[in-house]
Formats: sequence, structure tokens, C-alpha cells
Amino acid sequence: MEINGKTYEIDEHGIQSPTIHISSKTLSDPVSSRPYVDDCKKHGIDPGTVRIYHSPDVDGKYHSGPVYVQAPAALEYDKFISASIEAGRIKRENSIVVYLSSRGWGDYSPVEITIDRRDGPPVWLKAAKDAFLGKDDVDRPGQPDDELMGRIMKEVAKFDKKASDKAEREKHISDCKLRAAETGERQFVRKYMDDCDDDKEECSLDVVSVYAMPDGSLKDFRSHTW
Repeated sequence: MEINGKTYEIDEHGIQSPTIHISSKTLSDPVSSRPYVDDCKKHGIDPGTVRIYHSPDVDGKYHSGPVYVQAPAALEYDKFISASIEAGRIKRENSIVVYLSSRGWGDYSPVEITIDRRDGPPVWLKAAKDAFLGKDDVDRPGQPDDELMGRIMKEVAKFDKKASDKAEREKHISDCKLRAAETGERQFVRKYMDDCDDDKEECSLDVVSVYAMPDGSLKDFRSHTW
């Protein structure tokens, strides 16, 4: 999309252009402080029609000046930023760290890659091979493809199991909330142990029972273990 004469594209890191980087942490403010108002007037911009985007670079340092976006383009810019935040969230949720080797020579830092679950084995294998390029101090160089893929698939299986367990838990909670709403009675969800929350009681652990309530909320009920 073209905004104020610049073309912007989105990826999981944020909003990209040839000159600036708008990250998911970007602040958008109305122009109010005197330096910004004066700067707007200097460039023939009405301060009442723009918003300021302080845009940090990838290293976290601020650029020399703010980015002014004139309305209604500012609204489109906000859509980009919202999409950037969502894209970043999805990428983080699909990220898997794979340990490939240790490194010697007094370093002992691991050789690791971070893969995206949405990609496939060819992409994962290439990332694994690339991780060893230019590294002469690794303890396990020259691993064959099947060994690298074995390490990768082991972590993928763990990731899938964790995702499956999470989905089952969420479905169980959703089912309990539905039954609670239909019956008007609380429904037991799960039980776990936690540190006692009352220093006046002579116990160290509480049994916490979680119930789905008819109003759709989850509520904890504690029982002391003397």
C-alpha cells in the first residue's frame, strides 16, 4: 500500500519500507508538543491532520526524526500495525527451537535453529544445514540429512503434542462452560495444588478446584490441607 508517497509492505517483523521500520511496538500520537508542531509547520503540514509514528529500527534505536502520517492515511497505517502485531503473534506461536550441536573451543554455546511449524521438511533441513556454515568449532559437524531431520522431527512432535493437549484443554473448558450455562449449575473443570494463600492457616498447600460458572466465568475454590 502507498501511504504519503511511500510503499509499505508487511511481514512478521513489522511494517517495512525502503527507509523506515515500523515495529509492533510503534507509538502513534497526535501532534501536540511544541517541537513537533513547529516541525509540521516548517514542512507545511497541518498538525491537526496528522499522527506521529516514532519508528524504532531493528536494533531498537530511534531514527533521527518522526514519521508523519496524514489522516485518513493514519487509519490505514493503524490497520497495518494491527496486522503486524497479529502476524508476529502467529509466528511466535508456530516457532520451534531445535538443538543441533554444541560448540567447543571454550565457547560451548549451542548451535540452534528456530523453525516455523507452517513450513515443511525441505525448509527445515535447509535451515539446519545453513546453521553450520562457517562454524569450524562445532562438536558434531557433517551430520547426515537423516540425523538432522531426526532432531528436527523430535522437536516438531513435542510441539504438536503440546498444541494438541492445549486444544483438548480448551475444548474441555468450553464444554464445561456450555453445560454450566445450560444447567445453571457450576461444572468442575480441573484440580491442582498451589501454595497456601493464607498465612494465618497452618498449612503449606491448598487444593484448588476450578469450576465453570453459569455466567461463563471460571472460578477457583480453595481448600486448605492441614
